Amino acid sequence: LEVNKSEILGIGGVAGNGQEELMQILTGEKIDQNASIKYMGNNIERLNPRERREMGLAFAPEERLGHAAVANLNLLENCLITDPKKRFQKKMGFINFDELNLYTNEIIEKFNVKTTSSRALASSLSGGNLQKFVIGREIGQKPSLFIVNQPTWGVDALSAANIRQAIVEIANAGAAIILISQDLDEILEISTKVAFLTKGSLSVPTNTADIKTDEIGAIMGGVSD
Repeated sequence: LEVNKSEILGIGGVAGNGQEELMQILTGEKIDQNASIKYMGNNIERLNPRERREMGLAFAPEERLGHAAVANLNLLENCLITDPKKRFQKKMGFINFDELNLYTNEIIEKFNVKTTSSRALASSLSGGNLQKFVIGREIGQKPSLFIVNQPTWGVDALSAANIRQAIVEIANAGAAIILISQDLDEILEISTKVAFLTKGSLSVPTNTADIKTDEIGAIMGGVSD
């Protein structure tokens, strides 16, 4: 697969057809010696998630608590540990908590995260609110490539619309997006290209405007290539 600047590649399919495995390979959580992954001309298949983040990638895996956020750290700390540009670190390792707190509160406000404060533990948030926080944190890093699995799972309709709009906005600003979702309407709404996972295989990406809804079932069923 290939995704370019300002493109949103939507990857659909029924759960259990390889979505999690694809996410692990793309983010570096799982290193596949046989994989070939290039990012802006650089081979990154052997890089771990931190090294990929430092190159400008951002990720939001499906499992938020434990994978995307550390349960026993507060929201400030969860923003700090995924800050590849070290924006909040001063000389000699000191942390600028004023700026970190400002950044965290901007995420809370923009994505309407229901929480007592920026110092609340990640484990204290409901699933939907943690979802909004994680997506907001990753988008707030202004990545050049954002890989997200199930961005609107478990959130209300208004929050889902806000998340989709935020994804479109960073794409319009030049980011490339790989959107993995079981929500077909979501994929067709904001993706510029779509592909489908079936039994671990990915269909050929197609311009969203060119795909017909009656073809999707055949593609997802593995009938068409």
